[in-house]
Amino acid sequence: MANSTFQKNKALMSPVSVPNGGTGRTSLDDKSVLIGAGTGNVSMAPPGTAGNGLISDGTSFVSGPVTPGDGSVTYIKLGSDLTGKVTASTTDIDWSASSIFMKTLTSSTTLTFSSYQLNKVIVLIIQGNYSLKFPNTVKNIYGTYNGKRVNYITLQCIKSTSPQDVLVSISQKTPPIFAGYFAGGNTGAVVVTTDKIIFSTGVTSASTVSNLSQARDRVGALSDTITYGYFAGGSTGASVATADRIVFSTSVTSSNTASNLSTVSYGIAGVSDGTAYGYFAGGWSGSYSNKADRIVFSTSVISANTVSNLSQARWGLTGTSDGTTYGYFAGGQTGGVAVNTADRIVFSTGATSANTASNLSVIKRDLAAISDNISYGYFAGGTTGGYSAVTDRTTFSTGATAANTASNLSQARYGVSGNSDGPTYGYFAGGNTNSSVATADRIAFSTSVTSANTASNLSTGRYLLIGLSNCAV
Repeated sequence: MANSTFQKNKALMSPVSVPNGGTGRTSLDDKSVLIGAGTGNVSMAPPGTAGNGLISDGTSFVSGPVTPGDGSVTYIKLGSDLTGKVTASTTDIDWSASSIFMKTLTSSTTLTFSSYQLNKVIVLIIQGNYSLKFPNTVKNIYGTYNGKRVNYITLQCIKSTSPQDVLVSISQKTPPIFAGYFAGGNTGAVVVTTDKIIFSTGVTSASTVSNLSQARDRVGALSDTITYGYFAGGSTGASVATADRIVFSTSVTSSNTASNLSTVSYGIAGVSDGTAYGYFAGGWSGSYSNKADRIVFSTSVISANTVSNLSQARWGLTGTSDGTTYGYFAGGQTGGVAVNTADRIVFSTGATSANTASNLSVIKRDLAAISDNISYGYFAGGTTGGYSAVTDRTTFSTGATAANTASNLSQARYGVSGNSDGPTYGYFAGGNTNSSVATADRIAFSTSVTSANTASNLSTGRYLLIGLSNCAV
């Protein structure tokens, strides 16, 4: 000890004072922090409440709650619930678990909320073409859920105690431009040509970046309605399995071998549930085929799916879908004769079976089909041995198909193609009336009336082409 002289048999006085190197105390409180007082005895600050810190009161230090100063809170100091992104595996949204939740609906869903946190804002990223409902604590909703697109749903808790109150705002991820594409076909020879129709104007023009990777006709097509469209199979003079994928954000088409058909085939039809899966069925691969392939939209991978096989082997058929529950494959040719057969695929199981209520009103092949995504599908044109303008309408609520003369094409033709913007208009373009034509007809879904629409005519006449859309099945 400083300034001390040791003396034999001399005892130290207790307690030892601070100037003599001690604390001035006989004991120290358990787990307390010592606080100096110059030459005076040390004082102590006990731990206090769990989570407290040692805080200056301007004179000494005391245990108390820590309040960060301005600018002292950084991203790395935030809790995982404010910086996390999780997949919601159940229908419950736990407000304390994260700030961003992702979910894909596989059926109609009613969400529940738990662990409300006042003034916290969370984001739900949800897709799936099913109905979505919120708990009763949601008093105000701005925007509408759209099962055909990716939905960004912002929630803010403005009252966390019962009865809670949550504000909701919904918006969707949309492509830069809502558009449809008419690809491939035959002008006397097979072509790669693709035209793009801008739905806001109804104007069609050539889009060379969207051209197929390989000239062919009788191709199948379908779309996930958000990110990609697929053109598969077809004929170059012989059946092929080739698949091209179009990226909707850029309109660029290129070969995508992961999406190739499981077997070479032409004259196939495609349908889509708009969310998870698409199906290609039928065709010709040296003989009439009833085989079906399924494409998984999350990976773009195609493989054979036998439960989806058609009830009847045929080619030259077409397909449409309500985008939620059922798809329909109709018409075609088998054994050298046209048929009016319709099969229905149940999207929840992928199972396909004959559905006589949906049979066409007349036998025909090389027809086109479109959907309004809600109420009706339309099968138009084709050949019955002669060229046809006849259009049939399928009522999705019943699956029943019947002739609908208001929807007949302006010109009888076969090898026509179709696509749709979903809620407002559908388009039938191209075909053959003894020679290739560029004719386009437009159907107004509100009335089901079809009429010629020259602004939508193809850039060049061709038939046995195919169409798809970036906003509808």
